[in-house]
Amino acid sequence: ITMLIANFIYVYGVGIVPAASKVPVDIITKRNQEKYKTPGTEGHGVPTTCFISGLIGGLFGGFGGGLVYYAIDAAVQKSTYFTDPAISIGLAAILGVGVFFINAVIASYNIGGTIEGMHDPKFKRIGRGALSCAIASIVVGVFCVLLTGGI
Repeated sequence: ITMLIANFIYVYGVGIVPAASKVPVDIITKRNQEKYKTPGTEGHGVPTTCFISGLIGGLFGGFGGGLVYYAIDAAVQKSTYFTDPAISIGLAAILGVGVFFINAVIASYNIGGTIEGMHDPKFKRIGRGALSCAIASIVVGVFCVLLTGGI
């Protein structure tokens, strides 16, 4: 929703055409972007390929966050240490956001700056970044299990 509203503001409010700088042609719409890009910029707006890449990334991130939240909430509810459901919900939310921040920072350092989407040349680094995030998630997951009174 954020990307969609931002695009509406860019196109209809400011009057600019969404254009990316990493590729001359949008890989989904096949429209030329080079003639619309302002010289000296990295592009502007959210072109179609960036929008689709953002949706896919959001779905993966939402699924992972939901999985973390569900696992921690279920573990805390089964624990004998906490009886109030508000505690399990709060702890699951806090730890879920913590896992998100850890993985976001690792992904950011792996990319080395900004990325426009799946068409960006930096996207080729995804294998190493996914492996790093998986290892960090396992380490944080073990910590979360110990924190919630597991094992």
